[in-house]
Amino acid sequence: MTENTSATEVVHRETHAPVRTQIRGFDPRALVMRVTRRIAALNLVDMAFRVAGVSLTSAGLAHFVAPKLFAWITRPVFPEDTGQWVKVNGAAETGIGLALLDRRTRTAGVIGALVYVAHLGSRAVTAIGAQLNPPESETSATEEVLVIEDSMPEPAAE
Repeated sequence: MTENTSATEVVHRETHAPVRTQIRGFDPRALVMRVTRRIAALNLVDMAFRVAGVSLTSAGLAHFVAPKLFAWITRPVFPEDTGQWVKVNGAAETGIGLALLDRRTRTAGVIGALVYVAHLGSRAVTAIGAQLNPPESETSATEEVLVIEDSMPEPAAE
């Protein structure tokens, strides 16, 4: 084999015997290593966390800049004191977003995001359940029957 030619061992599918292939100037292992190093240099996971952090921080700050945009989303899940909940949600999203930006605080940001999503999810499920099953009136059905019976005239004596 000449010095300009690289050889790669490939295993035959059926016999599992090594098969030597020669391609002038091409080494698949070197290509895989180059691609792997370039992907690692990009650090896509870090970039994804940074994009998520910037997005969440921006959305959180938008709660304070334009609270009316978020009030109609927040009202069904937080019907009591919606304005206050818009601010609380904005503060939570801003804090979580800032935590996701830095590697040192990223774990806390991920935990905060999970807790926040669980809290919002539980509130949403509760709100949907309340809409599907409206609460009964303050008087129960048996009390209504008793009230009706008490207001009925006495049968005439024979």
